[in-house]
Amino acid sequence: MLSTPIWRDARWPLLALLLLVCIGFALQFGSPKPAAFVDYLDVLGEGSTLLLALIGVGALLLTRPRGKVTTLLFVGSLLLCGSLTLDLLDEFFRYPEDVRYMSWLESLPLPLGLLVLAIGMYGWHQEQKLIERQLRARELHYRDHRFVDPLTTLYNRNYLEHILQREIALRFEHRDELCLLHLNVKGFARINRVHGSHEGDRMLQRLGELLVTLLRDTDLVCRDHSDRFLLLLPRTERDEALALVSFLQQALLQELPYAELVRFDFRCHQVAEDNALAALQQLMLERNKVAAHATMATC
Repeated sequence: MLSTPIWRDARWPLLALLLLVCIGFALQFGSPKPAAFVDYLDVLGEGSTLLLALIGVGALLLTRPRGKVTTLLFVGSLLLCGSLTLDLLDEFFRYPEDVRYMSWLESLPLPLGLLVLAIGMYGWHQEQKLIERQLRARELHYRDHRFVDPLTTLYNRNYLEHILQREIALRFEHRDELCLLHLNVKGFARINRVHGSHEGDRMLQRLGELLVTLLRDTDLVCRDHSDRFLLLLPRTERDEALALVSFLQQALLQELPYAELVRFDFRCHQVAEDNALAALQQLMLERNKVAAHATMATC
């Protein structure tokens, strides 16, 4: 998965600020307990719980791409970490009995954080169901690792040619429409140059996951080569394919990091040829492109 680099991610300072605020509250409104009154067994249990929660937040920020689900998980984790931090500090500080809001700050965020985390986990579960459904759809025909791109785990161009030939035969039999899309990530080399090839590879992986998630079970996404992808859309007319392109443009611009560094160029072709190679050649000859950029989206 692709995430924003640590040095550019404002969520890390936000997490640190939360911990500092909790410590500041304890220092401001509490007085340190004598060492003899500190229950170190409770400190060990509550401290290890907080440490594990912080490790979980770190793993979330490093592995999950930005989006609604990630935001829910992060907000829920923040509330949980805030409550656990105050709970741990309670072992070292004694608060006046009239300072009731410290008890509220310690107790109330915990159930609220768990609720937000539960909503986020449900969204994550829905994401995985979509991805697994697409993976099962890709396995309906046959599995051969020679046809799998090792980086994105999408099928490659050779597999698409095989499936396209079959779909062309079905189109003539059932008189269904069939469309091809070609996606070229213009300026992709800039990501490798600015952020390194590792980040570029992770972006391609995330791009492949997004395309699989956003398309239908019957559609097929393949990696052509490098920063180019092919999409096969059975039973789809050209107007429907162009509407899908517009939707994909907006989704890619919103969900992919580094979108400001690249442009997404689509070519659309309604298949009328009787063989796969001719259809793919005609796709590349299409002059009408649909381009998307972070500052402009046209269809």
